[in-house]
Amino acid sequence: MRAARFPGASAGAGALAVAAVAGALVGGACGSGGGSPRRDLGTLDGRAEDLLGADGAQSGPDLARADADAPPGDLATPAVADLSALPPLDLSVSDLRQITTGDLKQGSCAPRVNELVVGSTDALDEEMVELFNPCPAGVDLTGWRLVYRSRSNANPVDAQFDQALFTFPAQGLPAGAYLVLTGAAWKGLSDGKLVASLSADGGAVGLRDAGGALVDSVGYSTISIMGHALVEGAPAPKPPASPSPGGSIGRLPNGADTNNNAADFKVTAQVTPRAANK
Repeated sequence: MRAARFPGASAGAGALAVAAVAGALVGGACGSGGGSPRRDLGTLDGRAEDLLGADGAQSGPDLARADADAPPGDLATPAVADLSALPPLDLSVSDLRQITTGDLKQGSCAPRVNELVVGSTDALDEEMVELFNPCPAGVDLTGWRLVYRSRSNANPVDAQFDQALFTFPAQGLPAGAYLVLTGAAWKGLSDGKLVASLSADGGAVGLRDAGGALVDSVGYSTISIMGHALVEGAPAPKPPASPSPGGSIGRLPNGADTNNNAADFKVTAQVTPRAANK
């Protein structure tokens, strides 16, 4: 039998190899019934010196070819997965942000911010935010909040950095229904009054559920911060300044949501509260 030594192994590792040889020899001597175990152990001393040398240092032939001489499976090289075969992961910062604030976060259908008026040439607070439920079932809005952030708000998505616009009482939004929240100077249909104003120069509106998760959002006009927490993709166009009731931007086709505000929102032909966008 060829004594095995691994290049670069420590003296301790060599001692383990000697112990293995000793076990084999002693077992063979005791099991055969012939010869003296004492004599066989004496023979082991010489073999130990072959492995370690008299001073315990490694000696003997280099066994870089041990694999070739060992029985199959004795010194098998463990299999290593070839990770180079995996396709590269290509995610932009925008993609990662959308995963946290878009539809994937909710995992199911949810109401959307559908149309937006940020004032008219008659009154800055002639404002309107329309919600739409595109889902096949109604949604309980109890405890949900409509929120706002300025165009220069660089804070993370956490709700603590929002400005509240409206907190929903105990109410639901039926499937296919609309809900309209309006500013102080709004003259048309209204389901509730906003407690703060929207900037006509740029900003973002978000909808959070009762647990504070961001369900939907739209940033519009000029956004000063790249990666703004309430902007999905790129910002939507600026709602035009028009006489009462003002100009609006809306999802076209009505309710469309690709998680890119610039693609989903367009300037509408007319303001359509509680109705499909045109």
